[in-house]
Amino acid sequence: MSEAVAKARSAKTSLYRALVVDAAEHLFATRGYERTKIQDIASASGLSLGTLYSVFDGKADILEAIHDERLGELFLLVGETTANDEPAGARLIQGNRIFIRWLTEHPDFLRIHLGNSAWAFNPREASEGRVDAWRRGIELIASVIEEAIREGDAIEGDPVLCARLMVAMQQVFMSAWVESGMREDPDDLADTAGLNTGVPSEISFSLDDEGVGAPASAAEADAVGGGDSGFDPAERINEAAVFAKYGLNDKA
Repeated sequence: MSEAVAKARSAKTSLYRALVVDAAEHLFATRGYERTKIQDIASASGLSLGTLYSVFDGKADILEAIHDERLGELFLLVGETTANDEPAGARLIQGNRIFIRWLTEHPDFLRIHLGNSAWAFNPREASEGRVDAWRRGIELIASVIEEAIREGDAIEGDPVLCARLMVAMQQVFMSAWVESGMREDPDDLADTAGLNTGVPSEISFSLDDEGVGAPASAAEADAVGGGDSGFDPAERINEAAVFAKYGLNDKA
């Protein structure tokens, strides 16, 4: 086989895979994974079933490809942001804001991602690739939080547990946004959620022997952080407040 023929075949395979991924992402988001048939994906992608099976083994393989591609894009984007020379607290807020903004620009993937599992928990039932991606994400956030602690911009605590708390809060904000019909402007959402899930001293998390928690008062924050935290108890975020913000009813 000539080099030109090999390149042409590789390009055709890449095109077929991209068509299938895009079609399946929308179907999984709108119909659900279980209710989507492989024939539906082939039809929506404009390919024959035989051609689809020439590039993917089945639905599970397609779902993994969606996660690999989208999370790869996201890691690259957030990684570039968190690697600059800004203070760690500023990088954490900016990276969080970019993460949320990116998800609003990819609503189909957001719906799939929200339905997979609680973001704060290790997805042990998922594929090895998704588990590795989860670990990489938590480690990336935790490393920046650890820097913020060293720089004095975050209250002392376990960076990994703080990272898991942070992604849990992200999921609450993004779930409420989706359930409210995505009415809020994405830039406003990114700013709001980005500020409320960051860990500079004025909105930071604290840890004690009983686990993860937020200081109940400025005095408690100062005692934990060793100084004037500027902590305002009114800035504490909880799920009830988020649902009220978006005009949602409590779910049974």
